[in-house]
Amino acid sequence: MNNTERIFSGVRAFNEGGWCYTGRPKTWYVKEDLEVPFQEGLIFAVYLNPLFKIYEFRAEKSAIDDSGCPENWEDRYGGLIWKNIS
Repeated sequence: MNNTERIFSGVRAFNEGGWCYTGRPKTWYVKEDLEVPFQEGLIFAVYLNPLFKIYEFRAEKSAIDDSGCPENWEDRYGGLIWKNIS
């Protein structure tokens, strides 16, 4: 994912491991032929299994205290392992 903001570990409740990469695209497609600006208050999350195969991707509400993180990330993931500081 271009412009990755955060990487989280331990996202799979039933299988050990897994990763979540988050970022904020400038635009996204809401229909096949309709591209619009990415909405404020959301973060795009890409979920990978322990073998780094994508199994889910979606927009989620961003955390109030850190817009680069999904809402309630502390309760959902094992930890924040990387944060973009640039």
